[in-house]
Parts: sequence; structure tokens; C-alpha cells
Amino acid sequence: MSKQDGLGRAGFPPPSMSTEQRKKHLAHANVARRFYGQLRAGEHDLGEVWQWGLSWPNSLYGRCRVSRFLIALPKVGAVKAGRWMEQARIGKQARIGQLTAEQLQVLAPKVQAALRRSRNERVTTGPSQGKGKAPTHHE
Repeated sequence: MSKQDGLGRAGFPPPSMSTEQRKKHLAHANVARRFYGQLRAGEHDLGEVWQWGLSWPNSLYGRCRVSRFLIALPKVGAVKAGRWMEQARIGKQARIGQLTAEQLQVLAPKVQAALRRSRNERVTTGPSQGKGKAPTHHE
């Protein structure tokens, strides 16, 4: 299957869409792309994203992929996020609003600990020191 044969990944042609539908889907994808960029940049309060995503599954936060959210947590990379998701039996494409009670029972304590760690780091480093910069001592 290639792009030239007009078939999607599943081996079937993609559904035909009107121009209006295509524009709507593109706008939605752009909002999601912008949100994930802001999430990585630290422009969203991760605790708020987690709580709102669980409470409102159809919101932008609820539709956030669990893997992308976990990677945005401090000191959680792709490997640790994958391990956590495997331990909680969460699929790679799962969204925050889709998590079951059993999955939350495994994942929530780890997320809460990472959120506490991020709050503690913000308090200890303070606004005067930049992220990752060592303090300089001049005599």
C-alpha cells in the first residue's frame, strides 16, 4: 500500500469529505497540535490538565493522549511513560478521558507523585534561577 494507490493504512480508501468537513477536521487537528506544543512548553498546569481530563472526557484535556501527557511530566520520558502505561494496561492511543477505574488505580499515584515533584522543583528553584542553570558564585 502506498499513497499513490489511494488506500489508507487499513487497506481501504479514506472516507470522502466535503470541503466544509475537511476544514473542520483540519481546524480541530491544528488546535490539538497547538495544545500539545503548549503542553510540552509548560504553558498548561499539568495538574489541571489531569483533573479536568478525568472530569470532562469530551474536553480538550480529556481528549489529550495519556502518553503525551505523561511525557510532559517532569523527569518522565518516553521509556518511563511507556512502562507506566504497560503496567496500567493502557493502550498507546488512549486518552485521559477514556481511562478506566482499574487503570487509574495504577497510574494516578505515579502521576500525583510526579505533579508533587514538579511543584516542589518550582518552589526550590524559584523564578530567579532559570531551568537547568547552575547558580554562579562570584567573589
